[in-house]
Amino acid sequence: MLVSHIMDKERKNAMIKKGFIGICRRSWFRIFLAGAMLFSLSGCGGGEDGAGASGGGMQQESQPGQGMAGNGSAEDGSKGDMGISGPVELPEPGETVMSGRWGEDITYTLDSNGILTISGTGKMSKIEGEVYPEDSQIVYLVVEEGVESITGFRESPSLRYVSLPSTMRVVGDSQFSSCKALSVVIMAEGVGELKNDAFSGCSSLTSVVLPSTVYRLGMRAFGSTGLTEVVLPETMRYIDTAFANTPLETIKWPRGVDTIYSASFYLCEELDSISLPKDVASIRESAFWGCSSLKDIYYEGTEEDFKKIEIGDRNDDFLNATVHYNEY
Repeated sequence: MLVSHIMDKERKNAMIKKGFIGICRRSWFRIFLAGAMLFSLSGCGGGEDGAGASGGGMQQESQPGQGMAGNGSAEDGSKGDMGISGPVELPEPGETVMSGRWGEDITYTLDSNGILTISGTGKMSKIEGEVYPEDSQIVYLVVEEGVESITGFRESPSLRYVSLPSTMRVVGDSQFSSCKALSVVIMAEGVGELKNDAFSGCSSLTSVVLPSTVYRLGMRAFGSTGLTEVVLPETMRYIDTAFANTPLETIKWPRGVDTIYSASFYLCEELDSISLPKDVASIRESAFWGCSSLKDIYYEGTEEDFKKIEIGDRNDDFLNATVHYNEY
């Protein structure tokens, strides 16, 4: 049985040690770069992309992440060191209550404890005539190695725990948006990109450690979550408005990302400090709009280096903070 195969005690303990995403508490908004406008996210993802697991859902396109892997790279399918926090733990497997196919080479099993296990190879897609679990039945989602993409799960009301494999290189648009109970996400080394609204509006997320293979965060990837802290890997190369409207308290901007885009920290009212590398060349308009608690900037370079940064309008909170030079 598939659930028994992956959810034995040893696997459970191993997974709890690897990677996390933690807990949230806010309503969420759609934030666009132009003019740092704030909009409602009630229809984010839109159309088929916004469907849940039981309603068809979106088909995510897997994109290779070769060359970005660190310890336990995706190329050899192994998992590197990751941390996890939060009160939710994967329970012992229960009795199988539902099983079937969820793609040409994908199968699923749902047990009596609400553990949904997705196994096989390739992309997940609905098959005509198959019966699938209701969103409300899914409490724990475990995606096994070999699966490249999954559909839906947006607004799943009972989903509390997610484990994603190294073969799932991309977490798609609105993949888990507005999963209000979601408090733990384990991502294996190999996951490279989190697209727009991937976890936006998840009302139980408070902290996140990303695998060292993650290199791109889309708009509102963690927008309007309860994140108070985040650790960004040095492999990061692009960050959009991923953390807008969150209670982040501090952040260390990674080297290799030279632009902080408009609305990147829009309404991050708890943001107290930020560390910036010398790589930063441009801070766009309204990037720090509404960061009323920002007091300290720790900058890797000199005062002369700092003056070379192009800083757009409506960044008064940033400009009024104290800059500590040669610190990062």
